[in-house]
Amino acid sequence: MDILSAIKAGVNKPTQIMYKANISWAILQTHLKFLVEKGFISEIECGSRSRYELTQKGFNILRAYHNILEQMSENRFSL
Repeated sequence: MDILSAIKAGVNKPTQIMYKANISWAILQTHLKFLVEKGFISEIECGSRSRYELTQKGFNILRAYHNILEQMSENRFSL
């Protein structure tokens, strides 16, 4: 979710995403590949470099995740 959040915030280059999400390069590469394969992000080739954008599916999963976090914090003391 940190990777999706970084991309949503406008960070779209791999090195910038790595720093924003606070993960290693190897882990980033694995997760970017997975997220592209599952359709949460799209990879755009810019010459020899890549950048990433959220797809609608990525926006939807990120929104659902934030909704769950909100509901958990609202119900935190009502258990």
